Amino acid sequence: MPVLSLRWRLTLWYSALLLVVLAATGVLIYIVLSRNLLEEIDRDLAARGSQVHSVLTFSSGELGPSHVTPAVIDPPGSQLAGPSVYVQVTDERGSVLVRSTNLRDEELPVDTNAIADGLAGRSSASTLTVDGRQHIRVMTLPLIHGQSVLGLVQVGQPLHQIDAALQRLSYLLVGGISLIWFFASFVGWALAGRTLRTVGEISQTADHIAETQDFAQRLSYRGPKDEVGDLASTFNRMIARIDRSFQAQRQFVADSSHELGTPLTIIRGNVDLLKRNLSDEDRQESLTAIQTATVRMDRIIGDLLMLSNLDEGQDMQPENVSLNTLVEEVYNETRVCATEHTLEIGRLDTVNIFGQPERLRELLVNLVDNALKYTPPGGRITLSLRHEQEWARLSVSDTGIGIPPENQDRVFDRFYRVDKARSRSRGGTGLGLSIVKAVAIAHGGSVRVQSKLGEGSTFIVLLPARSYGSSH
Repeated sequence: MPVLSLRWRLTLWYSALLLVVLAATGVLIYIVLSRNLLEEIDRDLAARGSQVHSVLTFSSGELGPSHVTPAVIDPPGSQLAGPSVYVQVTDERGSVLVRSTNLRDEELPVDTNAIADGLAGRSSASTLTVDGRQHIRVMTLPLIHGQSVLGLVQVGQPLHQIDAALQRLSYLLVGGISLIWFFASFVGWALAGRTLRTVGEISQTADHIAETQDFAQRLSYRGPKDEVGDLASTFNRMIARIDRSFQAQRQFVADSSHELGTPLTIIRGNVDLLKRNLSDEDRQESLTAIQTATVRMDRIIGDLLMLSNLDEGQDMQPENVSLNTLVEEVYNETRVCATEHTLEIGRLDTVNIFGQPERLRELLVNLVDNALKYTPPGGRITLSLRHEQEWARLSVSDTGIGIPPENQDRVFDRFYRVDKARSRSRGGTGLGLSIVKAVAIAHGGSVRVQSKLGEGSTFIVLLPARSYGSSH
C-alpha cells in the first residue's frame, strides 16, 4: 500500500476536520432556523386559538352545538380562520362540534398526546401529517370554564411554505458547504505545499550532501522566522558544525601524519646510517636520535589515545577528588623541574569535585608544562584554586610571552602551536592544551585563556564543585 506524503496527510486531516465543522454548523443553522419558524407559527396559532376561546359562549358550564356555530369561529370578514388557517372545536370527548369552512368535510388530524394535554388543561403544539405527505402544525388549547375543561380548540396551519423554505435552505447549505470545503481544502493543500517546501529542500540538500560530501552547501530560506524558519536555521547550523568537524578531522589526520612522520623520518634515516661503517661516537648519536624519536612517537600516540578515550567517554570512573590536594601534589612534583622559574601557589580553597583523579592530574600537569615552555627564565608561574558559587575555579598564570589575540581562539586546537619551534624544542606534542580542554569538558566544565602579549597568560578552568572550605 503506497504511503501518502506528509502534504497529502495534512491536507486530508485538515479537510476532514473542516468538513465535520462545516457540516455541524450547517445542521445547527438548519435546526435553529426551523425551530424559530415553528415557534413563530406556534405564537400565531396560539393567538388565533385565544381569540376563538374569547368569543365562544358558555352557558351553565356546558359546551354543545347550540353554543358553538360556524359564525362564531368564522364570522364574515374575520381573519380568524383564513385560507391557510384551520379551526376546529371539540367537546371533552373529542367529538367535533364545529370547524372552519375551509376544512369542508374533513377534520384536523388528531394527536392523542395533544388531546390528553388539552384535557389536562395544558396547551400543546405538534406537527401532523395529512395524506402521508402534507405537514400541518396544530395548536391545541383547552376551553376552560371555571375549573372544568369543557372542550378543545384546535388551530392548524399547513407547513408547505416552511417545508419549501427549509428545503431551499438545505440545498443552499449543502452547496455552500461543498464550495467552501473544496476551496478551503485546495487552499490548505497549497499552503501545506508551500510550508513543506522548505522541508523538501532540506531533504534534497541532505541527500545531495550525502552523495557529494560537499558540506559547503546551505539551505536558502527567505520565509518568516517561524517553526519552519527555525528548522532551516537549525539545519544550516548543523551542516556548518558538521563541516567544521570534518575540516577539523581532516586537519587532525594531516597533522597527525605530519607529527608522526617527523620521528619516523628520523628513525628511518638513522637506521640507514647504522647500516654503514660508523664510528662508535656516530653510532651512539644515531641510537640516541632513534631513542628520542621513539619517545616522541610514544608520547604522541599516548596523547592521541587519551584524547580518543576522552572523546568517547572511556576511562571515566569518577570519584570524590580533593582538588586542592591535587594542586599541591602537582606543585610539589613540578617545582623540582622548574629550576629556572618561580613556581608558587596563590589562593587555595578547599574544594572537592566528582571526577577522575588521573585525568585531572594530567590537566594540571599540561597547564603547568605549557606555562614553563612559554615563560622565559626568571618568570613567575602561579597556581590558584577558588570556589565561586557552584564552581571550582582553577587557574594557572604566568609572566611569559603571551598569546596574540588572533591565536587565542585556536590554542586548544589539536596540534596547534603559537610558536612551533619553541614547542618542539621542549618536546611538546601540540596536544597538551587539547587534552586540557577535553578533560574539562569530560568533567562538565570549561576552559578559557586570558592573555596579553609581553605580559603573560592565565588559563582558567571551571569545574563543578561539591564543597569548599576556607582559603589558606
